[in-house]
Amino acid sequence: MTLDIKNPYQAIIDVTDIILTKTEIAPKRISIHVCETSLPQNSLGFNQLSQILGLLKRSGAITEDIGNSPHVIKVKKTILLKERDKWIKRGNGLEKKIPQQSKKKNTNSFNFPTDLGWEEISIQFLNEHEVIIKTRDEIRQTNYEVMGFQDAKKKLPNKQWQLLRLLSIRNGRISWDNNYNLPLKQINSIKKQKQLLSEALKDCFKIYNDEPFEDYKTEGAYCVKIKLIPESE
Repeated sequence: MTLDIKNPYQAIIDVTDIILTKTEIAPKRISIHVCETSLPQNSLGFNQLSQILGLLKRSGAITEDIGNSPHVIKVKKTILLKERDKWIKRGNGLEKKIPQQSKKKNTNSFNFPTDLGWEEISIQFLNEHEVIIKTRDEIRQTNYEVMGFQDAKKKLPNKQWQLLRLLSIRNGRISWDNNYNLPLKQINSIKKQKQLLSEALKDCFKIYNDEPFEDYKTEGAYCVKIKLIPESE
């Protein structure tokens, strides 16, 4: 294995874990982007990700085109799980020795401007996991995990991310008028999730002197100040 990273065995395991997580949502055909694999212990790049996907393709664990970014692949889950076990053994169980990532949501690795305002931010959803963030003259592609929206137990997007996606579909505004078709349980949870979403957005963008939502009493709805663009159909 010639990957130019500290722990190539762990890198392969991490990529297989990301693929397996995505197959829980879209089992037939999934995409994987290099930004999903830039974990602290690996710092993978495009070429290194392509190497790992090529290795998995040769093993028969995945098929389809892996030459583009994002890479669109089909997964043979049984073979992929065997490959994962194989690389754990080759690394002498090193996976278990890798320090767990901090559960703290985000440490602002993006280095957003300290005087950034909510109205200067736009988030465009590319799919269920990935987004493009625009702030002033900078554009970044990232995902829910990097932004601090991963469920600690399920390793999937949390409810705050789901609410953010719903806000994008509702043009940044949620009221009882435009959500009458939602299940009652989900409607009742929106208030709590809105507060948690506010805290998560503050942690992500490091804006603590202003709220990301307009005043509810004034608007009669939950209106986010960030510009949200839903994924294309």
